[in-house]
Amino acid sequence: MGFFLCILLFFFVCVYSSMPVVIIYLAVLSFGYIKRSDFKGMRKDLFNKVFLFIVFNSLIYGLYTSEGFRTIVETILPPLKGWQFNRTIFFNPFLWYLEIVIITARLSKLGWKKGSASGFIYSVFCVRNPVSV
Repeated sequence: MGFFLCILLFFFVCVYSSMPVVIIYLAVLSFGYIKRSDFKGMRKDLFNKVFLFIVFNSLIYGLYTSEGFRTIVETILPPLKGWQFNRTIFFNPFLWYLEIVIITARLSKLGWKKGSASGFIYSVFCVRNPVSV
């Protein structure tokens, strides 16, 4: 029972705290790149690369349930026969929290301290010393 309670709690924390923050930041960041017409910078941005990996990972997880897709992958790449692509979905929560760390590091570079958005993210996710991104 405790295991399922942990899974349920983790799901709610991810859906109601980290996901909205990441989606809002993605929209603001993308709007800024589009406004400046800096499409090369948009492609090179670490935040966007991690988000695209999350989307790619989710897409592969969804497609892998299709028998036709599995057959195509196993035909094109025979060494991957029997490989469970659906196991990679467990990386997604870590990638969502990596996105939060990137956001927090960027906000702290702007000089935002306690009592502001950066302080809120620090307190919610217990990120005390973010890595420099």
